[in-house]
Amino acid sequence: MVRNGPQVAGDAGAGVAGEAIPIEDRTDPVVDVSDALTHDHGLTCVLVDDHPAVLDAVSRFLESNGVAVVAALSNGTAAIDEIQRLRPAVAVVDLHLPGIDGIELARRVIEKNGRGTAILLYTGYGDVARLTDAVDAGISGFLVKDAPLSELIQAIRMVSGGAPYIDPTLATPLISGMGSGPAGLTGDERALMRMLAEGLTTEDIALALSASRTTAQARIADVMRKLNADTRAQAVGVAIREGWIV
Repeated sequence: MVRNGPQVAGDAGAGVAGEAIPIEDRTDPVVDVSDALTHDHGLTCVLVDDHPAVLDAVSRFLESNGVAVVAALSNGTAAIDEIQRLRPAVAVVDLHLPGIDGIELARRVIEKNGRGTAILLYTGYGDVARLTDAVDAGISGFLVKDAPLSELIQAIRMVSGGAPYIDPTLATPLISGMGSGPAGLTGDERALMRMLAEGLTTEDIALALSASRTTAQARIADVMRKLNADTRAQAVGVAIREGWIV
Protein backbone atom coordinates (compact mmCIF):
# COMPACT_ATOMS: atom_id res chain seq x y z
CA MET A 1 0.00 0.00 0.00
CA VAL A 2 1.47 3.38 -1.03
CA ARG A 3 0.61 6.35 1.08
CA ASN A 4 1.54 10.00 1.19
CA GLY A 5 4.02 10.60 3.96
CA PRO A 6 3.73 13.23 6.68
CA GLN A 7 4.57 16.73 5.54
CA VAL A 8 7.55 17.94 7.56
CA ALA A 9 7.78 21.68 7.84
CA GLY A 10 10.90 23.48 8.95
CA ASP A 11 13.75 22.28 11.16
CA ALA A 12 13.08 22.08 14.87
CA GLY A 13 16.65 21.07 15.72
CA ALA A 14 17.17 23.82 18.26
CA GLY A 15 16.50 22.56 21.75
CA VAL A 16 15.72 18.96 20.79
CA ALA A 17 18.38 16.66 22.17
CA GLY A 18 18.47 13.74 24.56
CA GLU A 19 16.36 15.51 27.16
CA ALA A 20 12.73 16.54 27.20
CA ILE A 21 12.05 20.10 26.07
CA PRO A 22 11.03 22.08 29.18
CA ILE A 23 7.59 23.56 28.64
CA GLU A 24 8.56 26.94 30.01
CA ASP A 25 11.53 27.19 27.62
CA ARG A 26 9.59 26.58 24.42
CA THR A 27 8.91 29.46 22.07
CA ASP A 28 6.24 27.64 20.08
CA PRO A 29 2.80 26.26 21.01
CA VAL A 30 3.63 22.59 20.47
CA VAL A 31 3.39 21.56 24.11
CA ASP A 32 1.23 23.15 26.79
CA VAL A 33 0.52 20.83 29.71
CA SER A 34 -1.67 23.39 31.45
CA ASP A 35 -4.06 23.14 28.50
CA ALA A 36 -4.22 19.33 28.50
CA LEU A 37 -7.72 19.04 29.95
CA THR A 38 -9.12 21.06 27.05
CA HIS A 39 -7.73 18.50 24.64
CA ASP A 40 -9.16 15.13 23.62
CA HIS A 41 -10.65 14.24 27.02
CA GLY A 42 -7.24 14.79 28.63
CA LEU A 43 -5.47 12.47 26.15
CA THR A 44 -1.74 12.94 26.69
CA CYS A 45 1.18 11.72 24.63
CA VAL A 46 4.97 11.56 24.74
CA LEU A 47 6.83 11.49 21.42
CA VAL A 48 10.20 9.77 21.07
CA ASP A 49 12.05 10.09 17.76
CA ASP A 50 15.63 10.96 16.88
CA HIS A 51 14.66 13.26 13.99
CA PRO A 52 13.96 16.79 15.26
CA ALA A 53 11.86 17.71 12.22
CA VAL A 54 9.62 14.68 12.80
CA LEU A 55 9.20 15.58 16.46
CA ASP A 56 8.22 19.12 15.52
CA ALA A 57 5.83 18.24 12.67
CA VAL A 58 4.08 15.41 14.53
CA SER A 59 3.85 17.43 17.76
CA ARG A 60 2.18 20.31 15.98
CA PHE A 61 -0.25 18.04 14.18
CA LEU A 62 -1.26 16.18 17.34
CA GLU A 63 -1.71 19.41 19.31
CA SER A 64 -3.88 20.87 16.55
CA ASN A 65 -6.04 17.73 16.70
CA GLY A 66 -6.68 17.63 20.41
CA VAL A 67 -3.83 15.47 21.72
CA ALA A 68 -1.64 17.08 24.38
CA VAL A 69 2.04 16.38 23.68
CA VAL A 70 3.58 16.64 27.14
CA ALA A 71 7.16 15.87 26.07
CA ALA A 72 9.19 15.35 22.90
CA LEU A 73 12.46 13.45 23.21
CA SER A 74 15.12 12.02 20.96
CA ASN A 75 16.88 9.64 23.34
CA GLY A 76 15.37 6.30 24.43
CA THR A 77 17.04 6.16 27.83
CA ALA A 78 15.93 9.69 28.75
CA ALA A 79 12.43 8.92 27.52
CA ILE A 80 11.95 6.10 30.05
CA ASP A 81 12.36 8.49 32.98
CA GLU A 82 10.08 11.11 31.42
CA ILE A 83 7.35 8.57 30.67
CA GLN A 84 7.52 7.30 34.24
CA ARG A 85 7.34 10.87 35.58
CA LEU A 86 4.58 12.16 33.29
CA ARG A 87 2.51 8.95 32.95
CA PRO A 88 1.04 9.85 29.54
CA ALA A 89 -1.80 7.81 28.08
CA VAL A 90 0.34 6.94 25.04
CA ALA A 91 4.01 7.00 24.07
CA VAL A 92 4.64 7.18 20.31
CA VAL A 93 8.06 5.66 19.86
CA ASP A 94 10.42 5.24 16.93
CA LEU A 95 12.31 1.95 16.73
CA HIS A 96 15.77 3.39 16.11
CA LEU A 97 16.86 5.65 18.97
CA PRO A 98 20.11 6.68 20.63
CA GLY A 99 20.71 4.94 23.94
CA ILE A 100 18.22 2.07 23.65
CA ASP A 101 15.84 1.18 20.86
CA GLY A 102 12.06 1.49 20.96
CA ILE A 103 11.48 -2.17 21.79
CA GLU A 104 13.75 -2.14 24.83
CA LEU A 105 12.17 1.16 25.85
CA ALA A 106 8.75 -0.52 25.78
CA ARG A 107 9.97 -3.43 27.91
CA ARG A 108 11.36 -1.11 30.56
CA VAL A 109 8.36 1.22 30.60
CA ILE A 110 5.95 -1.70 31.01
CA GLU A 111 8.17 -3.22 33.68
CA LYS A 112 8.10 0.04 35.65
CA ASN A 113 4.62 1.39 34.89
CA GLY A 114 2.66 -1.70 33.93
CA ARG A 115 0.33 -0.92 31.04
CA GLY A 116 -0.71 2.50 32.26
CA THR A 117 1.01 3.98 29.20
CA ALA A 118 0.26 2.32 25.87
CA ILE A 119 3.26 2.10 23.54
CA LEU A 120 2.68 2.80 19.84
CA LEU A 121 5.62 1.86 17.59
CA TYR A 122 5.92 4.46 14.83
CA THR A 123 8.43 3.08 12.41
CA GLY A 124 9.45 2.33 8.82
CA TYR A 125 8.30 -0.62 6.78
CA GLY A 126 11.92 -1.79 6.62
CA ASP A 127 11.74 -2.66 10.32
CA VAL A 128 9.27 -5.54 9.91
CA ALA A 129 11.85 -8.12 11.01
CA ARG A 130 11.63 -6.72 14.55
CA LEU A 131 7.84 -6.79 14.85
CA THR A 132 7.66 -10.13 16.67
CA ASP A 133 10.11 -8.78 19.24
CA ALA A 134 7.91 -5.70 19.58
CA VAL A 135 4.80 -7.79 20.26
CA ASP A 136 6.71 -9.83 22.84
CA ALA A 137 7.75 -6.58 24.53
CA GLY A 138 4.08 -5.64 25.01
CA ILE A 139 3.75 -2.90 22.41
CA SER A 140 0.09 -2.01 21.83
CA GLY A 141 0.14 -0.73 18.27
CA PHE A 142 2.14 -0.45 15.06
CA LEU A 143 2.03 2.30 12.46
CA VAL A 144 4.37 2.97 9.52
CA LYS A 145 5.71 6.47 9.15
CA ASP A 146 4.45 6.93 5.61
CA ALA A 147 0.85 6.55 6.80
CA PRO A 148 -1.22 9.76 6.81
CA LEU A 149 -0.97 11.62 10.09
CA SER A 150 -4.73 11.22 10.49
CA GLU A 151 -4.07 7.51 11.00
CA LEU A 152 -1.65 8.37 13.79
CA ILE A 153 -4.48 10.16 15.59
CA GLN A 154 -6.72 7.12 15.16
CA ALA A 155 -3.98 4.78 16.40
CA ILE A 156 -3.32 6.91 19.48
CA ARG A 157 -6.99 7.01 20.41
CA MET A 158 -7.39 3.27 19.96
CA VAL A 159 -4.37 2.16 21.99
CA SER A 160 -5.16 4.69 24.72
CA GLY A 161 -8.49 2.90 25.14
CA GLY A 162 -6.86 -0.51 25.41
CA ALA A 163 -7.50 -1.63 21.82
CA PRO A 164 -4.71 -2.85 19.54
CA TYR A 165 -3.85 -0.96 16.37
CA ILE A 166 -2.06 -2.60 13.44
CA ASP A 167 -1.21 -0.80 10.24
CA PRO A 168 -2.65 -2.98 7.45
CA THR A 169 0.73 -3.03 5.69
CA LEU A 170 2.27 -4.67 8.77
CA ALA A 171 -0.40 -7.29 9.44
CA THR A 172 1.24 -10.16 7.54
CA PRO A 173 4.83 -9.60 8.74
CA LEU A 174 3.55 -9.06 12.27
CA ILE A 175 2.30 -12.61 12.59
CA SER A 176 5.09 -14.26 10.56
CA GLY A 177 6.95 -16.82 12.61
CA MET A 178 3.93 -17.57 14.80
CA GLY A 179 3.79 -21.17 13.60
CA SER A 180 1.13 -23.00 11.63
CA GLY A 181 -2.02 -21.23 10.50
CA PRO A 182 -4.93 -21.01 12.93
CA ALA A 183 -8.20 -22.85 12.69
CA GLY A 184 -11.09 -20.98 11.11
CA LEU A 185 -13.35 -18.71 13.11
CA THR A 186 -17.08 -19.02 13.53
CA GLY A 187 -19.36 -16.15 12.55
CA ASP A 188 -19.64 -15.01 16.17
CA GLU A 189 -15.87 -15.15 16.60
CA ARG A 190 -15.33 -13.09 13.46
CA ALA A 191 -17.79 -10.52 14.74
CA LEU A 192 -15.85 -10.39 18.00
CA MET A 193 -12.57 -9.87 16.13
CA ARG A 194 -14.12 -7.05 14.10
CA MET A 195 -15.09 -5.34 17.34
CA LEU A 196 -11.52 -5.64 18.63
CA ALA A 197 -10.13 -4.30 15.36
CA GLU A 198 -12.51 -1.34 15.55
CA GLY A 199 -11.15 -0.44 18.96
CA LEU A 200 -14.06 -1.45 21.18
CA THR A 201 -13.20 -1.90 24.83
CA THR A 202 -14.13 -4.98 26.83
CA GLU A 203 -17.05 -3.05 28.27
CA ASP A 204 -18.25 -2.04 24.79
CA ILE A 205 -18.02 -5.64 23.63
CA ALA A 206 -19.94 -6.87 26.67
CA LEU A 207 -22.71 -4.38 25.88
CA ALA A 208 -22.79 -5.43 22.22
CA LEU A 209 -23.02 -9.08 23.24
CA SER A 210 -25.60 -8.40 25.96
CA ALA A 211 -23.22 -10.20 28.29
CA SER A 212 -21.28 -9.46 31.46
CA ARG A 213 -17.77 -8.06 31.34
CA THR A 214 -16.45 -11.39 32.64
CA THR A 215 -18.19 -13.29 29.84
CA ALA A 216 -16.84 -10.87 27.22
CA GLN A 217 -13.31 -11.28 28.59
CA ALA A 218 -13.67 -15.06 28.47
CA ARG A 219 -14.83 -14.99 24.85
CA ILE A 220 -11.96 -12.75 23.85
CA ALA A 221 -9.50 -15.07 25.62
CA ASP A 222 -11.01 -18.11 23.87
CA VAL A 223 -10.55 -16.55 20.43
CA MET A 224 -6.99 -15.50 21.25
CA ARG A 225 -6.16 -19.08 22.25
CA LYS A 226 -7.72 -20.36 19.05
CA LEU A 227 -5.52 -17.98 17.05
CA ASN A 228 -2.36 -18.85 19.03
CA ALA A 229 -2.12 -15.17 19.92
CA ASP A 230 -0.64 -13.83 23.15
CA THR A 231 -2.05 -10.32 22.77
CA ARG A 232 -5.05 -8.66 21.17
CA ALA A 233 -2.72 -7.02 18.65
CA GLN A 234 -1.48 -10.42 17.53
CA ALA A 235 -5.03 -11.75 17.29
CA VAL A 236 -6.14 -8.84 15.11
CA GLY A 237 -3.06 -9.32 12.92
CA VAL A 238 -3.91 -12.98 12.35
CA ALA A 239 -7.53 -12.15 11.54
CA ILE A 240 -6.47 -9.52 9.00
CA ARG A 241 -3.99 -11.87 7.36
CA GLU A 242 -6.55 -14.66 7.04
CA GLY A 243 -9.14 -12.29 5.59
CA TRP A 244 -11.60 -12.82 8.45
CA ILE A 245 -11.85 -9.07 9.02
CA VAL A 246 -11.35 -6.28 6.53
